[in-house]
Amino acid sequence: MIMDQNLSNKTTRLIVDMDLRSQFELARPTQTYKELINALPSVFVGSEERLDKIISLLCSAAKASLKENDLHIPPWRKAEYMQSKWFSKNCNKVSFMLKPELGSDASEEKNSATCCPSIF
Repeated sequence: MIMDQNLSNKTTRLIVDMDLRSQFELARPTQTYKELINALPSVFVGSEERLDKIISLLCSAAKASLKENDLHIPPWRKAEYMQSKWFSKNCNKVSFMLKPELGSDASEEKNSATCCPSIF
């Protein structure tokens, strides 16, 4: 979803994932990795920058966890692959309504947003 910010004339892409935690599950994870996964929200709503930091952290931790258990690191557990799940530039435009209590304007206005189709 891309939201227009009227104050700075800058658009912010918001990523919404209804089950983020399951995207990072591993077979035989270390205790450290389990703690990181349990700290993740099951539903994620945030910016690309925030998700990119989470992906980098978790992919590094997954690599360490797999190496500690003498397991191969599959390509779909690498940061570049995980980033491609959410950072697609191929998006479809949709419309949505802001609720008055969520927006800065008291009246309801029709705003445009962009949602990317899920690839997983």
